[in-house]
Amino acid sequence: SHTSKSSDHVLAALAVVANICHHNKNMQSCLKSMDDVKLLYKKLFQLLSHSDLSYSITSLSLLTSLVLNEEMGMKVFYGKNLTNIIQLIFNTLVTKEDSMCCQYAADLLMDLMACDRISRVIAETDVFITYIQKILNLIHSTDPQTTAKIFELLILFCGKECTSSKILEIFIDQCNDEETQLQSLTSSQAVLHWIVQPSAQNDDVTGHSSLLSIVFVREIISLAVHNGLSDKLSSYANYLFSVLLEHLILNDEKLNDEKILKHKCDRLARIIEVIIYLCEDEKYKVTVANSVCSEKVTQLVFKVYELYSEELRLLRNPSYVCSQELSFLVVRSLELLSKIKHAVLSGVEKYASLLQDQRLHSFLGHALLSNSKYLVHAGLQILAEGFKSRDFQTKMVGEILVNYNQSREDLLKSHQFEEEVSTQPIFVPPIPALSDITNKGNHSQSASVAIITEHLKKGLEIKDSKLSDIMEFYEQKLTFLAGRETHLEDLLNAKTLALTQSDRLIAQYRCRQAQSEAECLKLRTMLQQSEKVIEKDTIKIEQFTKSKQDSDIKINTLLEEIQQLRLTVTEHENLKADFNDLSQKVNALEKSLLAADAENHSLAAMNDCLLKNNESLKVKIECSSDRIKIMEEEYLKISDSVKEKENKING
Repeated sequence: SHTSKSSDHVLAALAVVANICHHNKNMQSCLKSMDDVKLLYKKLFQLLSHSDLSYSITSLSLLTSLVLNEEMGMKVFYGKNLTNIIQLIFNTLVTKEDSMCCQYAADLLMDLMACDRISRVIAETDVFITYIQKILNLIHSTDPQTTAKIFELLILFCGKECTSSKILEIFIDQCNDEETQLQSLTSSQAVLHWIVQPSAQNDDVTGHSSLLSIVFVREIISLAVHNGLSDKLSSYANYLFSVLLEHLILNDEKLNDEKILKHKCDRLARIIEVIIYLCEDEKYKVTVANSVCSEKVTQLVFKVYELYSEELRLLRNPSYVCSQELSFLVVRSLELLSKIKHAVLSGVEKYASLLQDQRLHSFLGHALLSNSKYLVHAGLQILAEGFKSRDFQTKMVGEILVNYNQSREDLLKSHQFEEEVSTQPIFVPPIPALSDITNKGNHSQSASVAIITEHLKKGLEIKDSKLSDIMEFYEQKLTFLAGRETHLEDLLNAKTLALTQSDRLIAQYRCRQAQSEAECLKLRTMLQQSEKVIEKDTIKIEQFTKSKQDSDIKINTLLEEIQQLRLTVTEHENLKADFNDLSQKVNALEKSLLAADAENHSLAAMNDCLLKNNESLKVKIECSSDRIKIMEEEYLKISDSVKEKENKING
């Protein structure tokens, strides 16, 4: 039992040191400068082979913080050692039940992925895809804090060129695996579960995990669109869009809690980011345009205008504290509406109404003065689009920028004054005003008081008891006045110190004022440059409109020609049909002609035969006619002879 307690203490101490050294250069250099740092390294190397993975991961985390970017790190994190370390981290991440140990493993893997050489080795590991599948399956089976770490790790993988394609491939395979979807909850479904997960007011971890799930989906959609694989995620993307559309809602009541307002604005902005990435694919852009998304986003922006614009202009909390989140939400919403305005009915007019609304200027001012490069760039872009409209209040934007700059300067001055006062404390007891005391000339009186007290201390002999009591009383008075004198000197010193501090603050104020004037001048020049760019763009737009009109005329003429060609095509088709009919008739006639020719040949042959028979018959007839003539002659002769005989007989 004593051994287990001591080992627990060692693990706890090791975890504390690892946490302190994580991303802390000063603490790392302090440990490296110790005399017995070699003993520390030796102990850490021994703990790497500990039977308990908690010791191994914690010691490896500390070792990574100390030697990763040094010469020793090249020896430790190289070759087979690096392969074994990667195997150890992945095994801990997917098999360890201790959530804290899993979080250490995820942090350690993210630290190693920061090195390009190690990230390539991790991506080329044979079991990388298997481990990523297991890590994705952890999303629906772990606590919110571990899930948040897993999402951070997956987002990092999506951002690395060597691992992003593999993450996308695994995610697409799990989305399209219908058999697994029927049997258990897949990682894609678990991500949707975390997206719709409501966060309690006191539960920041769940809200953070839900936010990271939206960011992870955004990275996946971005990779799919840029790699041309959005068709493989079509069903999942459609369902995701419907889920996101349901949560694209802002409460009608004003949120007074800073944390809740920040989380709500950040969540809505991330949802809109996912829809923006979906709109980069033309097919999904049509889907978004045909849905009620534009109406919801427009209502959302108007609601933000209504609830938080005035408070933000007056620099009231919580709107002022959440100014960056509110500005980010408004800018992202306008970016989405700008993408789909031409595909939506009266989308251009709605977008123009949002830009011309004076309540936009509060958010635009905070965006232009933000530390975020995206917000400044997007704010300038919105400003350039606003300049195209005559109703855009440019002067109001300038006044808001000046007011915000002034408030920021005042805030910086107050912070600097508080820091100086805290570093040099001044004790001021409850006494009368310094001017009242100094005007009475007590300084000269206090000098005489000091002389009298010195005489009294030397032992002035006073024999009368009453007089001695009086002298004691005045002695106490004089000591009080002496203390008051020292107190006045302290006050004078405090006054001089305060004067020097005020001089320094005035100098800082003047310096800040000069800086702000320089910034205003810079912004003015930027605005002038943007105006010049806008003028050039307007000229180009006019040229484009003229070319568009010319092209419209050409298009109309081409359309007429196309119409005529279509008519000729129809006539050609009709003629072709007639030609086909005639060709069929010709073919039939040719066949009948061939048959007639054959019949003609046969008839000609028969005719020849008949002619020959006719000639032979003619010859026969002539012969027979000759015979008949001969027989007739013989008949006549016989008849004559018969008549003669009859006559003879009769006679």
